[in-house]
Amino acid sequence: MSVETLVRIAPGVRLRPPPNAWSNDRWHVVDLTSRREKLISPAVAALLVTFFRPGPLAVRLAEMLRWWPQSKPEQVAGAASVLLDAGMLVPADDPDAVETAERHRRWHQRGWSAALDHHMTTYDYPYFDYAQVEAFDLDASMMAGYARARPDDDRYKSYPAADERIAGPATSAALARLSCPVRTAWSNEPSRSVPTTAEDVLTLLSAVFGQVRSRRPKGPNRVPLIRKTSPSGGARHPVEAYLFASAIDGLRPGVYHFATRDNQLERIGDLVAPDELRRMMTGAHRYRSAEPAGYLVLTGVWSRNMYRYREPRTYRTVFMDAGHVAATTELVGRGLGLPVFWHHGIDDEAIHRAIGVPVNGLSEGVIFGAAIGITAAAS
Repeated sequence: MSVETLVRIAPGVRLRPPPNAWSNDRWHVVDLTSRREKLISPAVAALLVTFFRPGPLAVRLAEMLRWWPQSKPEQVAGAASVLLDAGMLVPADDPDAVETAERHRRWHQRGWSAALDHHMTTYDYPYFDYAQVEAFDLDASMMAGYARARPDDDRYKSYPAADERIAGPATSAALARLSCPVRTAWSNEPSRSVPTTAEDVLTLLSAVFGQVRSRRPKGPNRVPLIRKTSPSGGARHPVEAYLFASAIDGLRPGVYHFATRDNQLERIGDLVAPDELRRMMTGAHRYRSAEPAGYLVLTGVWSRNMYRYREPRTYRTVFMDAGHVAATTELVGRGLGLPVFWHHGIDDEAIHRAIGVPVNGLSEGVIFGAAIGITAAAS
């Protein structure tokens, strides 16, 4: 390549510094397009940074030598050659790079930068071909290896310090209350004139989040997988349910967690002031002007899926699970005459604090929430 060629960093390259960016620790560079990653020295990271703006190869290498005078010209040229061969630096007029950069610009322009990175990381990810018999043997061997390293036993969450526990009906009993056909329930617009009761809410939660049955997976160090009324990839069921009960007849106001193991509502905290609660759940008020009786929040316990599915697309499947659960909740709500309205417009950090999980959401994170029911005063 000519030293006069205009060169730029590839659009899919992302640089991640070490914990202390001023140390001599190596940097992490990821090419989202090819899904390759490398650890590089601070000097090579600085070389990549010089190409954030397209420029002549010779000019940029000279700049690098001025910034890092301890480097030798042949070292800098060699590093640039390696980065070019790896596709992390590209000619600025390369058609594929130009088209990719334009697409990236459009995503960034619309505020989808994080979504772009996730899409590129998970796009066209290779998987076992289960049309081939050996794929099942590989899968079983992989799971056995995971279980040898750490038991596969994360099925339920509970709060031992809960200050109150309220038993819900058995899942079979809750489902027996849903006597109308699905077609009728789905076309039924829930009444806004009937106050929401604790019995209704407990029936809803038991029907949606309660355990229907279980099955024992193959191999040691693995507890039974559970089944619910909504499907879940690999029966991992990473979705947890939290109820913010403000005006539900027969239920003390507070923050509750639904414990699937025992079909119980665990009271884990007090509600914030009404104005603050409304601010936390702003989007859930778009459905109607009347005040809801409470709010249902779904979270994802990421490690449940990550244990089984250790690839980038695992994050996608949790949202598929949550979507199934949301649809089931709305359907059951219609069968009970209980309004349910889902929305993403909620305050993640405030909810994380309320349910006692790290605010960064990396161990368990909010997915979305719903306004449920209607207050007696508004009915």
